[in-house]
Amino acid sequence: VLEETLRRHPGAVLLCIADDIRICANGVAGVPVAKTLTALAKERLQLDVVPHKSSAFSFDVSSGGAAAAALGFQHAADGIVNVGTPIGTDAFVAAHLRRQADGACDAIRAALDLPLTTQERWAVLTKSQQHALRHYQRVVEWGPLEDPDAQLHHAVMGAACAILECALPDTLADDGAPHLTPSQDIQLLTPLRLGGMGLTAHNNAGTAQAAFLASSALAHRELLSSGASEQLLPFRGARGPGLEEDWREMVDVLHISAEHRDPTDAVIGRHIVTVQQQHLSAFQQEVHKVHLAMFAPAPGDTGAQRLYKTSQLARLHSVSCAASGAWLTALPTGRRTTLFDGDFTMNAKLRLGISPDPPNAKAVVCLCGVPVLPDNIGHAMTCKSSSSGKTLRHDLMLNAWRLLVSRSGCSSSLEPTLK
Repeated sequence: VLEETLRRHPGAVLLCIADDIRICANGVAGVPVAKTLTALAKERLQLDVVPHKSSAFSFDVSSGGAAAAALGFQHAADGIVNVGTPIGTDAFVAAHLRRQADGACDAIRAALDLPLTTQERWAVLTKSQQHALRHYQRVVEWGPLEDPDAQLHHAVMGAACAILECALPDTLADDGAPHLTPSQDIQLLTPLRLGGMGLTAHNNAGTAQAAFLASSALAHRELLSSGASEQLLPFRGARGPGLEEDWREMVDVLHISAEHRDPTDAVIGRHIVTVQQQHLSAFQQEVHKVHLAMFAPAPGDTGAQRLYKTSQLARLHSVSCAASGAWLTALPTGRRTTLFDGDFTMNAKLRLGISPDPPNAKAVVCLCGVPVLPDNIGHAMTCKSSSSGKTLRHDLMLNAWRLLVSRSGCSSSLEPTLK
């Protein structure tokens, strides 16, 4: 772009430009190429190399040191960060990931102190902060990523509980906030389509490994087609044998067909990710079934226990319906998509089955005489004695929907009233 600009506008003067130049080469053999490129950048674009900000790295320490000395660069013996991707020794990569996790956790804590509404905090948490390390699974193996990912996961869960005014099962709640039950802990991490809250900070080891190997295969294919050195090819370089072994293990676990077992195949990378996502979706379905089985009636249950389990199953089936969690993904960009803090917290607690009242609240009795707190909060949704308010809200929503339907050019008819 700069060359084209200078050619079209010979009188233009380049005042200043700061950018990074990255050269991948085979050790000392790349020194002449690097010198040629830096000379061209100086001659054509007036770009000067800043020696104390330039570094050379190689997994072969002696080769990296020789290249740095020949170019007058700093010798990065442990590694470098290239476009946000750490490249170097295992200790260097792990240290970089820990710093990134610490920064993400600090950002999460800072977001809780910002003057935002509850809905805005939830949007920030679920749409940006919980994905802070997600891209690393494509460029870093799962081993050094596991601990930083778990650290971020714990921070996201803690922030979610702070937003919803509850506490994790393994923490102390000084303000009397209710602790999440094992069922609610599962539901917090369940996808919205399965009735959960959609928190997905904790990466799946299998998915992360598949993403890394798939991106390695795609990079191998592109580098091979461009005539790159053998040392730069992921499955031919120093780490090639290890990647080959991981690849064979993964295709065996995922039962990949014979025609999709070559890592240099043009479509294998995307195929592997698709298969792994299918396995992850099946795993989530199994977790959902186990979650529902926690409330299956048992032969020895009392009447109260059967009533409680039935109400919990009804709640889980209800929140698993299509679009039942759309309000969790709505961005508060206007009055029509914004919820008050109390409404958002109340809706989230009802979705999780958490009593909206504190644990030490006095017993509440419905108009019909049935105790509502602490374990029967769903009774108010079905009691006929207190249905007047719900009926009014239902009719208002029904009329609003019929108005929208008629404006779209469709006809509608009211359901018959049951008496």
